[in-house]
Amino acid sequence: MSLAEQQAQVLAALSGRAGVPPGFPADVVKRAAHALAHKRMHTALRAWPAIAPWASRCFADYAAEVPLPSRGGPLADARFFVRWLTERGEADAGLRRQALTVDLQHAMRPDGLVPRRGAFVCWLRLPEAGLWCIGLRLPRLGARQFTLVSGRRQPRL
Repeated sequence: MSLAEQQAQVLAALSGRAGVPPGFPADVVKRAAHALAHKRMHTALRAWPAIAPWASRCFADYAAEVPLPSRGGPLADARFFVRWLTERGEADAGLRRQALTVDLQHAMRPDGLVPRRGAFVCWLRLPEAGLWCIGLRLPRLGARQFTLVSGRRQPRL
């Protein structure tokens, strides 16, 4: 096995996406992987403190599934975590509204976040709160969010 293949195996083990490769002390690799996931969680928390209730519970699972984004820094990692939570039905309405704010300023790419340019419109339906949130970004005017009540239900945010 080549050195590059061994390095790839160690990297996969450290990121939690694979087992410990042969010839490496399992306890040392597992401790290092835990420390790296913990550091990753704390940098994401600094970028987006509102994820704290979910991060302590399931960030390690997320980090084992989703590689660290190569663009966008800790905010990209936090935004990907919120998407991961949303896909599992765990993100509440407040967190999804915050994600809309991030999405007005940054475009999500498979490898991270990039700054948005030009006009952009996005929306979010929050059926549990009886709301529609509409985001609008216009050059030189900035980004704004508007909230509409849907149906006869009263908002519960």
